Amino acid sequence: MGRASFRSSSKPASSAPKVTTPQPAIHHHTTSYQPPTLGQSMKDGFGLGVGSAIAQRVVSGIFGAPTVNIQQSDTSVIKQEPIKVVGKFDKKAFEACMEENYNNYDSCKKHLEEGN
Repeated sequence: MGRASFRSSSKPASSAPKVTTPQPAIHHHTTSYQPPTLGQSMKDGFGLGVGSAIAQRVVSGIFGAPTVNIQQSDTSVIKQEPIKVVGKFDKKAFEACMEENYNNYDSCKKHLEEGN
């Protein structure tokens, strides 16, 4: 019994040409940040303002102009009576009354007038 021998040949088994894919070129861009100039900032601000005004007009045209109802309130000055102190009064009792009644003077003026 003989041994089987395998010989390697220097040529590949297939005769297809070897295809190499080209590597993408690597570009190193060095970008530096340049802050905007005053003119560029003004131009951007103007554009934003004009765009906002146009958008507001479009929305107002579609939905109608906004209406604001203002109610007239009584602007007359409220006259306060001067505080009348008769004799001595208990300051602590008056302050406690004011705290209990949420600073309502009408509820606590009796402490001032009675002279507790």
